[in-house]
Amino acid sequence: MLAEIDSKSTFYEDKLSVKADTWFYTVSAVNSEGVESNRSDEVGINY
Repeated sequence: MLAEIDSKSTFYEDKLSVKADTWFYTVSAVNSEGVESNRSDEVGINY
């Protein structure tokens, strides 16, 4: 099992780095637009 995980680790690391890049991009977009309004969207509150 460990060998299987090791062989796939680079694949998962690539996926995680892509997700991290997307997350940082989203956060910077949120910060430029306004954090509070976006937080309300996350919890499902619509104004």
